[in-house]
Amino acid sequence: IGQQRYQLLAKHAREISYLSNTNIKTTTFLHYLIDEFTKKGHASLLNQLQKAPPTEEE
Repeated sequence: IGQQRYQLLAKHAREISYLSNTNIKTTTFLHYLIDEFTKKGHASLLNQLQKAPPTEEE
């Protein structure tokens, strides 16, 4: 996922851990995002791609 995105996930996991007084790992947060938002992301990306103008193939 790349270093910048991993760092963003880690930042949110640390904040959630601090605010909830629970140890949340970065992977736990990522698993939650995948489980909760995959269908919505799928539909949203598909919608965006279908609205995009066709690209010219070389």
